[in-house]
Amino acid sequence: MSFTYLLLLCCIVVSFSSCQQSILFIGNSFTYYNNLPDMFAKLTEDSFVQKSLTVGGQSLCGHAQDHKVKELLTKKWDYVVLQDHSLGALSKVNNGTLCRNFTINCFEKFYIPILENSGTKNVILYQTWGYRYGLKGQFDNYQNMQKDIITGYEEYQKVWRAKTKLNVHIAPAGQIRQVIHSKIKEPLKKSSLFYRLYVEDNFHPTPIGTYISACSIFLRTMMKSPYPSKFVPTNVTLLEAEYIQKIAGTFLNK
Repeated sequence: MSFTYLLLLCCIVVSFSSCQQSILFIGNSFTYYNNLPDMFAKLTEDSFVQKSLTVGGQSLCGHAQDHKVKELLTKKWDYVVLQDHSLGALSKVNNGTLCRNFTINCFEKFYIPILENSGTKNVILYQTWGYRYGLKGQFDNYQNMQKDIITGYEEYQKVWRAKTKLNVHIAPAGQIRQVIHSKIKEPLKKSSLFYRLYVEDNFHPTPIGTYISACSIFLRTMMKSPYPSKFVPTNVTLLEAEYIQKIAGTFLNK
């Protein structure tokens, strides 16, 4: 192998690496279920160097107490994806330990100051979703819970935009589910697409549910619709993948 060939090869590798952007995922099982970061990487054809820190059941307020999270956030990233606990964005919850005001307080005192000084360019608020049957004792169905979560993330975004000059966008995973739900006559029928977005616990995602999340984050990082994408996850049909991609695309300018 000639020296010239080796030099050319090295230049190609360096050029490819320099084109990659960086992304950090902070979240819980809604991020690590079905390996969302890996699914996102395949959807974007490895356009990002990525890192993730996820803890089951953790909220963003809980993550704020972890020195490892602080160390990661002080570094410069092109994108930071923040995923709150699935109850965190609600206006209130039965036990009072999780509600959006706690999270907003954490944003103002912890996340915003750190990320403003880190050189990070973009923050993505990864929107969660209502549970399949709602939340017992508070939301009697999916629709009501989802509406409250959407309102919560809109309030999150307003706080960020008022307090910082960073680019802050919502990855509309919950709203994509909401559209799917609205188009199905019997969404709780076991054969329906909406029903199949959830595993048996009624809140964690199946692979197709995680694919929705990947498409929503693709939307905010690549700044274009994921349709048409070559990547279709295992246990997801091409028709289902394209359907989700197209719905995601409708939120591009929202």
